[in-house]
Amino acid sequence: MENLHFLFAAYTAVWAMIFLYVWSMSRRTRRLEQQLEELLRLIQARERANASSASRAPEGNEVET
Repeated sequence: MENLHFLFAAYTAVWAMIFLYVWSMSRRTRRLEQQLEELLRLIQARERANASSASRAPEGNEVET
Protein backbone atom coordinates (compact mmCIF):
# COMPACT_ATOMS: atom_id res chain seq x y z
CA MET A 1 0.00 0.00 0.00
CA GLU A 2 2.98 2.29 0.24
CA ASN A 3 3.26 2.63 -3.55
CA LEU A 4 -0.36 3.64 -4.02
CA HIS A 5 0.66 7.13 -5.10
CA PHE A 6 2.46 5.59 -8.12
CA LEU A 7 -0.77 3.86 -9.13
CA PHE A 8 -2.65 7.14 -8.81
CA ALA A 9 0.00 8.93 -10.88
CA ALA A 10 -0.18 6.25 -13.58
CA TYR A 11 -3.99 6.44 -13.78
CA THR A 12 -3.81 10.23 -13.92
CA ALA A 13 -1.24 10.11 -16.72
CA VAL A 14 -3.28 7.60 -18.73
CA TRP A 15 -6.49 9.63 -18.37
CA ALA A 16 -4.63 12.79 -19.34
CA MET A 17 -3.31 11.10 -22.49
CA ILE A 18 -6.79 9.80 -23.35
CA PHE A 19 -8.25 13.29 -22.87
CA LEU A 20 -5.54 14.87 -25.06
CA TYR A 21 -6.07 12.25 -27.76
CA VAL A 22 -9.84 12.77 -27.84
CA TRP A 23 -9.39 16.55 -27.86
CA SER A 24 -6.89 16.30 -30.73
CA MET A 25 -9.22 14.05 -32.75
CA SER A 26 -12.08 16.48 -32.13
CA ARG A 27 -10.05 19.40 -33.49
CA ARG A 28 -8.93 17.39 -36.53
CA THR A 29 -12.48 16.28 -37.24
CA ARG A 30 -13.74 19.86 -37.00
CA ARG A 31 -10.99 21.02 -39.38
CA LEU A 32 -11.82 18.24 -41.86
CA GLU A 33 -15.51 19.13 -41.74
CA GLN A 34 -14.69 22.76 -42.53
CA GLN A 35 -12.48 21.72 -45.44
CA LEU A 36 -15.20 19.41 -46.75
CA GLU A 37 -17.79 22.19 -46.58
CA GLU A 38 -15.44 24.53 -48.46
CA LEU A 39 -14.82 21.86 -51.10
CA LEU A 40 -18.56 21.33 -51.55
CA ARG A 41 -19.08 25.10 -51.92
CA LEU A 42 -16.35 25.23 -54.57
CA ILE A 43 -17.86 22.29 -56.46
CA GLN A 44 -21.32 23.87 -56.39
CA ALA A 45 -19.95 27.22 -57.56
CA ARG A 46 -18.11 25.54 -60.42
CA GLU A 47 -21.22 23.59 -61.41
CA ARG A 48 -23.30 26.80 -61.41
CA ALA A 49 -20.65 28.56 -63.51
CA ASN A 50 -20.55 25.68 -65.98
CA ALA A 51 -24.34 25.54 -66.16
CA SER A 52 -24.66 29.28 -66.79
CA SER A 53 -21.93 29.30 -69.43
CA ALA A 54 -23.50 26.27 -71.15
CA SER A 55 -26.90 27.97 -71.25
CA ARG A 56 -25.37 31.09 -72.87
CA ALA A 57 -23.24 29.26 -75.42
CA PRO A 58 -24.88 28.45 -78.75
CA GLU A 59 -25.45 24.82 -79.54
CA GLY A 60 -23.10 23.40 -82.15
CA ASN A 61 -25.68 20.92 -83.43
CA GLU A 62 -28.14 23.44 -84.78
CA VAL A 63 -28.28 24.20 -88.52
CA GLU A 64 -29.25 27.72 -89.57
CA THR A 65 -31.76 28.00 -92.42
